[in-house]
Amino acid sequence: MTFNQVEKIAKLLVLSVFFSVLFTSCGDDEDSELEECAALNIISGDLTLNGSTANLAIAQLLVSSAFGDTNYQFQIGGTTDCEELRTVSFLISRPDGAAIDGTYEFRDFFDAGDDDATGSVAVQNITSLTQSLADIDSGSVTITENNESNFTLDINAVPLQGAAVEMQITHQF
Repeated sequence: MTFNQVEKIAKLLVLSVFFSVLFTSCGDDEDSELEECAALNIISGDLTLNGSTANLAIAQLLVSSAFGDTNYQFQIGGTTDCEELRTVSFLISRPDGAAIDGTYEFRDFFDAGDDDATGSVAVQNITSLTQSLADIDSGSVTITENNESNFTLDINAVPLQGAAVEMQITHQF
């Protein structure tokens, strides 16, 4: 390579870095908000957390079957400020073949049976990676199955310790 070719490549690299910074920093508020959450993998989906629009960071569903029951284990997490991640995890057992649509009261793990929910609320500080976890003491979850693996969840969870969490989400799992 000649000196001129090296110089041209260097200039192209500088220009590409400049334009990449320019286009990354110039965007609508939503792009900027998602950029602030660089420590999280934000996934698409509408999540309302305690009355505010939130970035959805966790949406998992595990369906299993045992002893004549179908178990639905959900985990939903999001953040409104990119500093604190709130996650609600819960399990509902239904008799095999029964629909999941309905409203379920949260119960203690040992007292929960079919048609009850049991779960926990986790609050994680994203930057320091500190976390607290508390079982859900009371509240309810309403589930609507819109189509296969697409659910609307309306969650009101009061943990044994810490603040109550309200979440509303429609998501394709």
